[in-house]
Amino acid sequence: MAAYSTESQPFRDFMLNGLQSANRILGQDVFCSSNWTFGTVFDRTRHEVQMFYTPTHDVSIYINSERRKISKGEKVAVVTSGKWPEPYFRSIVEGIGLQVLDLWTDSDQVYCTNSPPLTHHCTR
Repeated sequence: MAAYSTESQPFRDFMLNGLQSANRILGQDVFCSSNWTFGTVFDRTRHEVQMFYTPTHDVSIYINSERRKISKGEKVAVVTSGKWPEPYFRSIVEGIGLQVLDLWTDSDQVYCTNSPPLTHHCTR
């Protein structure tokens, strides 16, 4: 889970770039990155990493002339990334009619992913 460390400069750059991307999409400078920080939480029950922005002070943003107030410390969810242990992963894949041929898991076996390809077996 070190890849999601808020101390990692590449991850920090990646996350804060999201604010600039939002500005480009909106066509205006709505989010000033110096007014925001970000955090991550690993939810073991839901098997996911949740990433969020948090303003460093109360901010008001305007989107389409509509004012939105976001309070200091309020979490604004931006990314959720599933981190499924092998049994959970297999149940999802097999539940939609695919078969896991090979998979990779982290050293702590907290999460895994398929090593392509997944195959679909038709039964008639």
